[in-house]
Amino acid sequence: MIEEPRDPMTAIDLFDLCERLNEWAEHIDSDENDATDYPCDVTSLPTFGDDDIEDTTDVWSWDATQKLVSGPQISVTMDGWKIVDR
Repeated sequence: MIEEPRDPMTAIDLFDLCERLNEWAEHIDSDENDATDYPCDVTSLPTFGDDDIEDTTDVWSWDATQKLVSGPQISVTMDGWKIVDR
């Protein structure tokens, strides 16, 4: 039996969130997956920094120094979720 990946909404920090989302991306990997295949609303992911980001285009979450971004599609099957500097 294949165990479901951990819930992204209970992540303790940005790195944990990224890891959990990538686990789900692999778990639901198909040409037809989309945002509704994740166990949570990926448009309302938790953030881990006090400062808001002015432009949140293609940014899914953040902390004080970095932000979580994805590839060109919400299913992120090609590039996966990534953390980059703010």
